Amino acid sequence: IPGMFMPPVSDGARTLRPTIPIVAMTLAGFALTLWVFYPGIWTFDARYVYQDIAKHFYGDWQSPVMTLLWALIDPLAPGPASMFLLIATFYWLSFGLLALTMGRQSFWRGALVLLLALSPPAFVFVGVIWRDVLFAVTWLLAAALAFAVAGRGAKLRLPMQAIALGLLALGVLLRPNALIAAPILVAYIAWPTKFSWKRTVIVFVPTAIALYGLVQLVYYGALGATRQHPVQSMMVFDLGGISHFTKQNQYPVTWSAAENELLLTGCYRPTEWDLYWRHEPC
Repeated sequence: IPGMFMPPVSDGARTLRPTIPIVAMTLAGFALTLWVFYPGIWTFDARYVYQDIAKHFYGDWQSPVMTLLWALIDPLAPGPASMFLLIATFYWLSFGLLALTMGRQSFWRGALVLLLALSPPAFVFVGVIWRDVLFAVTWLLAAALAFAVAGRGAKLRLPMQAIALGLLALGVLLRPNALIAAPILVAYIAWPTKFSWKRTVIVFVPTAIALYGLVQLVYYGALGATRQHPVQSMMVFDLGGISHFTKQNQYPVTWSAAENELLLTGCYRPTEWDLYWRHEPC
């Protein structure tokens, strides 16, 4: 009979068999990410955040928490590389946890998860240094942790859920408008095996209010962030565009002749909505 003389396989060995190749594939994916993208692809927004580190400036146009986080990790690999390494680590740690969890049922399910991590819609963003990408991998890791410990004993599950909730809060501090979606993820982290829309609706408003309060406390209390009014910058851009096309000043301000000429013919471009904020002399 085939296999009758093979030594018995222990439960530990059965668990270890899919674990080793999945871990190896995860490390290979991380290495590929470094090879393709290192030291990361700058975006304009990320460059402004990084420049604020040297100025010791915290503004709320971008997230001041991202500025603080980047300042803390920057000595490890100065410049874009430090943030790129953090994003790539969170990304592959998330997919590695998902693959290991799925691999308990079938090695091929775990391997498929890692192949999805290499699919273009996800992989092309891993090398981009951008607040939205950092936010995405932070929440991805929070969800992966909750999924990985679902059904486990309280000694393991509760600490991992606490870490996941901390990552969720970090994500909201990186992208405050995420608090609209945050209560749904909070409900999943808290009850990963018994998710209920009714329970989610009950906790939605209190959770959103608490997270909003956290943003105010951290941004303007702990960090003393400067209010930069990004919403108003959109209004300024719109009025600038209307002034340009109508050749009439639409602002409630009287300009000098030189300023008025800039307003009507020199400043407006349909390429950057924040050009009145960043570009001299506009």
